[in-house]
Amino acid sequence: SSSFYLLKNAEMDFMQEASEEDKRHVREMIIDLVMATDMSKHFEILSQGKLLLTAREPRAGIKVANENFLRRQSQGSQGRAGVQFEEEIRLGDVERALILRIAMKCADFNHAFQDFECHEKWSSRVVEEFCQQGDKELLEGYEPTGMFDRKSLSEMSIAKSQAAFLDIVVIPLFELLAELLPATSPMLDQVRLNSSLWKSSYSSSSGRSVSRTFSRSPTFGNSKSS
Repeated sequence: SSSFYLLKNAEMDFMQEASEEDKRHVREMIIDLVMATDMSKHFEILSQGKLLLTAREPRAGIKVANENFLRRQSQGSQGRAGVQFEEEIRLGDVERALILRIAMKCADFNHAFQDFECHEKWSSRVVEEFCQQGDKELLEGYEPTGMFDRKSLSEMSIAKSQAAFLDIVVIPLFELLAELLPATSPMLDQVRLNSSLWKSSYSSSSGRSVSRTFSRSPTFGNSKSS
């Protein structure tokens, strides 16, 4: 909503010369893609993508388009690659929108396909965000549980949860994207590597508390930070 508000400023409205129909289409598409990142829809979108791959005609079109795309790429030809891909694949609006949702969801997990050092850093920030929510719940008289309970976390528990998240949620999504768009396969390889590195870390971990990283006292309400 903030983005659409900014577009009211003529200096920021990159679509001011577009037709009202195009503006409406872009707005609807942006809203649809943002809503696709809602985790409650994750497995539904994943299932829809798998059905797309099993459909005979779309699957054949995807295969031919990908082969042509990779051939042009190896020959150093760019040009209208994206347009050519769409023309060759002959997908309808529904299929095209689904592939965009899948790509958007992968982008939403972008730190998962970064090198492990970067991925670990962002994972730690997510854990800290959960801990801060747990701190607030504690101040309001509730007992935080799981990843929200700062006191219960250890290096081993965090590593296990991160590996499980990648294996159950992220990797199947990137496997689907790689089937649709083989050029994205290196991202899948990195996600798999990150998962194996998490597993290596907890198999060699002694389960030490991560209090040195996540032991800050609650800083909400009238409490003073330590």
